[in-house]
Amino acid sequence: MPKFFGIIITLSFFNLLIYGQNGHQRAISEDTLKSIIDQLRSYSQVTSKKQYELAFRGDSLAKISKDTFHIIEFKIEIGYLYYVDTKFNEAIKEYDKGLAIEKLSPNHKQLFELKRLKSIVYDRLGQFKSATDTLISALEVVISKNDTAKIISGYNSLGIFYKRAGYLENAEKYYLKNFDISSKWHDNLSYLIAANNLALFYKHLKETTKAYNLLDSVYRTTPIKNNYYKYGTIHNLGAILSADGQYQKAHAYLKEALNWARENNIQYKIAQNLFEIAIVNYQLRNYELALDQFNEVLALYTQLNDPERIMDTHYELSRVQEALKKPFEALANYKKYSILNDSLLSVKKTEEIAMNEAIFQNKIQGEQLAALQIKEELNEEKLFSRNLYIMGLSVVLASFIFISFIVYRKNKLIGYQKNEIEKINNALINSNEKITSQHDLLILRNKEVEAQNAEMENLMAIVAHDLKSPLNKIKGLSDILNYTTLNNDQNDILSKIQNITEEGRRLIEELSFLNNLEANKNSANPKGFDPVELIIEKISEYQPEALAKSIEINYAIESNISEFYSDRSYIGRIIDNLLSNAIKFSSLNSKIEVLLTGHTNLQLKISDHAQGFSEEDKKHLFQKFKRLSARPTHGESSTGLGLSIVKLLVDQLNGSIKVEDTPGGGATFIVNFPDFKKAEALNIKTI
Repeated sequence: MPKFFGIIITLSFFNLLIYGQNGHQRAISEDTLKSIIDQLRSYSQVTSKKQYELAFRGDSLAKISKDTFHIIEFKIEIGYLYYVDTKFNEAIKEYDKGLAIEKLSPNHKQLFELKRLKSIVYDRLGQFKSATDTLISALEVVISKNDTAKIISGYNSLGIFYKRAGYLENAEKYYLKNFDISSKWHDNLSYLIAANNLALFYKHLKETTKAYNLLDSVYRTTPIKNNYYKYGTIHNLGAILSADGQYQKAHAYLKEALNWARENNIQYKIAQNLFEIAIVNYQLRNYELALDQFNEVLALYTQLNDPERIMDTHYELSRVQEALKKPFEALANYKKYSILNDSLLSVKKTEEIAMNEAIFQNKIQGEQLAALQIKEELNEEKLFSRNLYIMGLSVVLASFIFISFIVYRKNKLIGYQKNEIEKINNALINSNEKITSQHDLLILRNKEVEAQNAEMENLMAIVAHDLKSPLNKIKGLSDILNYTTLNNDQNDILSKIQNITEEGRRLIEELSFLNNLEANKNSANPKGFDPVELIIEKISEYQPEALAKSIEINYAIESNISEFYSDRSYIGRIIDNLLSNAIKFSSLNSKIEVLLTGHTNLQLKISDHAQGFSEEDKKHLFQKFKRLSARPTHGESSTGLGLSIVKLLVDQLNGSIKVEDTPGGGATFIVNFPDFKKAEALNIKTI
């Protein structure tokens, strides 16, 4: 051990001697440092080994030159490289080093930028409060200095944080503030960036027309020389148009942005634009072309090592392959999407755990220690006497021993953390495998159920069609027997045959009607008609049936609508089914009330004083063939389809239906119908 320290002392003395003799050669020009910074900022948002080497080289040169301004600038650049590579713990450390140096040489612009970038890392880690607190404290500084450029940057970041956290009202407030200040400030680039951010926020709210009009207006009236932002705006215009369903126009914008990206060989932008174009082609049903484009995008994002975008591309590939009837390829891509999605969540959680550990360990000593070390380094004077050599050597040895101790402790802690993380990851992998297996099984079972449902619907249609003809023949033959002389027993048998035949024909008619409704979701044919005339007509039709059971039908009209736009036949069928059911399930000598109200839209109430519905009945009220607790009171037949047909018809008319208990016993059906013409005038989708 003494021999080891002897070597260290000798080497340290040798280094100090060289430093003393050649110190005058260590000065690095400010232009050299600025050139390195400019070169680093010219790269696109994809890191490389070359960028790291350049950043670390610049950092070393700035330290040699004792240039605090450029030391901070390189801390910003190194931190940003770590951030882009999702090395959030390392990024925070670099920004904290920069903040420690800034305390020794205050510069409000650098202070703001360090805190802003640090807040972005917190945001990526899901630490919303830390992100906003850090950024707001930075904004207070630049607001007091009236630094418009930094205020704009801060408001924009705050808008992004609130949007990601789901606080959309606050997000809009800061986006609008940013846009308002930028529009009054004489900087075209800031104005265009603010317009892009606000437009993308409106796109997020699905207000695509508003988003397009805003961005298009600013783009056409604002001269911009920076092609990166110009074609980024063109890309955003295309993406907004695509979200609005204007696929042909969107394709033209996206193609222009893609051509620029290819000419300048910006791989990330090529992938980004090609991804949106593939989505457009998918929406236009150009599935083969979309498939080729998504495959090219996948290759690009794989080369760029962007796991989030790789995950999104696998998902889109599964949709395209499903449209091309390639279920196995679609399932394979969806599995890759699911695995990547789970993996990214796991990585993010691991980074968050590591970040919290680092904050806890360095909370008290981290920033102070960095400030002390840098202060000693920056305040070191170029003295060449033996006393200063010895002092410098002591500092080096003390630092070495202290750092060795810190490294030992940190390595021990890292080893423990690695073991814990490995246990968590193994548990996550096992869980993911189980989830993936269950997910595959669920997909297969869903497909089996869908196939069985389709087969059952098809079988029902075939049975209904094949039964209709023989039943019609039975009815015809039984009608002929009415004209022959039969005894009482024969007449009784003939009557039963006719009743059973009629019930069968009604069941087939309702089955066919129900299948047609389910197959044609938008089959309503709205026209103007008098709703009062319709309700009176239907009550008149059912009076004989009600009188046969001594049931009294009372009705009231509280509506002044003389012309209502909807499907008269559908509303008539709804009234038929509800009135028929009310009579069928009511006992002798009871009452049925019908009430029609409304001055813009219509509301129909049909109340009976019959058996009503149990709570269990209400859960299955509108299901096909569902047997309920209530039974017809006079031997009438029931197909079990009436209320399911009513619900489908109400949905076709964009209305609503509910059932309430009638006071004193029974049930009240309440149906609301919108007026199609008035809804159309208000831009409300009715079909």
